[in-house]
This record gives sequence, C-alpha cells and structure tokens, in this order.
Amino acid sequence: MENENPPDVPADLNELQSQFDSLRRQIFVILVLLIVVSGTMNIFLLRQWRYASNDARTLKEQSAPIFAEYQKVSGPRIDEFVKRVTEYGWSHPDFRPITLKYSLSTSGPPATAVPPRK
Repeated sequence: MENENPPDVPADLNELQSQFDSLRRQIFVILVLLIVVSGTMNIFLLRQWRYASNDARTLKEQSAPIFAEYQKVSGPRIDEFVKRVTEYGWSHPDFRPITLKYSLSTSGPPATAVPPRK
C-alpha cells in the first residue's frame, strides 16, 4: 500500500531550507556574541591584572623600608627572645611542652642550660 497522496516535495524542501537557514543565522549570531563576550572578559581581566601588578609594585616599594628596619632592629631582638625562651624551656620542665608545641626547640638542651629540677 503505497501512499496515495504523494507529499508536495518542493514545499517541504523549501520549508526545511528556510528552517536550516534560520538555524544557521542563529548559530552565527550566537558565535559572534560569544566572541564579543569573551573579548570583553579578556579585556576586563587584563585591566585587573595591570591594576593588581601596579598595586603589588607600590606595596613592595612602600614596605621595603619597614622590612629593612625589621631585619636591622627587630629581627635580632626576636631571635634573642626565642633563644632565651628555648633555654628557659630546657631548664624548666613545666615549660618544655610549650617550647616543643611551637617548635621553638628541635635540638637538645643548649650547653649552658641548667639541668632540670627533680
């Protein structure tokens, strides 16, 4: 049993062709929008990177004197304080767990340390 009324082939082809053309235009518009949006995003990220680089450079220049002052004055004082706390920890057994907890001392007691109390 064949189809008694054959479909109108030219009308169906024209309709399919118009749908195909419409779909092609939509895809083209979406691709153009995608390129525009990604370009805009890249420009935005480039500007943010430049701002962050300038801020980091400025911060580094402003903080250099502070770090130099710390290394000259405060650094040795802190090192001396840590050394004294470590010696205190080795000479007082009650304080030793604190020195071990904060890794103030990884080696044995210093040569000048007083033996622990009994």
